[in-house]
Amino acid sequence: MSSEMGNVSRVDGILVALLQLKEPVIWDEIQYQVTTDWDSLVHLGIVEELEAAFQISISPEEVTSMKNRETILELLQSKGVAVKP
Repeated sequence: MSSEMGNVSRVDGILVALLQLKEPVIWDEIQYQVTTDWDSLVHLGIVEELEAAFQISISPEEVTSMKNRETILELLQSKGVAVKP
């Protein structure tokens, strides 16, 4: 598995665990403040897990831009994390 795909799997694992999602996940349907379990507290937990997993800092502005898996992967890519969105 490439590091790009490995990093995507890490993101998926964080989201699945914190949002208590059942596999298989249809990522297009999972969105902040739309998905039942994705509230502001869980959102902060996702931020903390991403910061720890990828050794990055996420600014308050970036936190508000994280709306779904795709925007999270785009944010990570902008910070130099190898991902394939």
